[in-house]
Amino acid sequence: AAIPGAVVGGRIGYALIHLDYYRANPAALVDPGKGSLELGLAVVGATLSAGLVARILDRGPGVWLHVAALPLLGTLGIGKIAAALGGSGQGSFGDAPIATVYLRPGPWGSLGADMAAWPSQLIEGLLVLTLVVVLVVSAVAFESRDHGQGRGSPDSRDRLDGRDFFLALGLWALVRFAVAFTWRDARVVGPLDVDQLISLAIVIGSAAAYRLVSRRATRDGSPLLA
Repeated sequence: AAIPGAVVGGRIGYALIHLDYYRANPAALVDPGKGSLELGLAVVGATLSAGLVARILDRGPGVWLHVAALPLLGTLGIGKIAAALGGSGQGSFGDAPIATVYLRPGPWGSLGADMAAWPSQLIEGLLVLTLVVVLVVSAVAFESRDHGQGRGSPDSRDRLDGRDFFLALGLWALVRFAVAFTWRDARVVGPLDVDQLISLAIVIGSAAAYRLVSRRATRDGSPLLA
């Protein structure tokens, strides 16, 4: 269910990054042999299409979103590290202390892989996996505190309403926004590139969704996405 939304959203994001080209060649937008996908809107599109199917087939996407939060982050983090092993996602050129160089002949995923550059994919992957650890430790700590105070139970569904997913999604987009300062992409608004603008939109949207679900649950005890 997530795949169609990921493809459509990712393609729209890629078109936004290369807007001049697709304005001149609109037919290329639906040609899978040309171009690629943008990750931020691919994740958003996957969430929307999978959430819609969950609402049709089940009582709602809330529980599914809750279950998907940490696997999503884990997949994104591991995927970035895997991409770095193939030389993809090398950032701006420079002799930073953590700069990486791919010495042997390619094919590598980045142009100029034999020149020192920020390992942007690797940085993002490690930060996202660190985020997974932080969220797991926080969840365990909160659960232990609630049990120590006699509140809740292991099978409590009080927070299985999608809030944790929106928290994870917003934090991931924030990490992506920060790491993008090391990318080679063209800046379109001050120091920001198109992908950073998309990431900011995801952060804002995730925060709004988290607040909306929380207010609904607090007001009448009926999770919005349940």
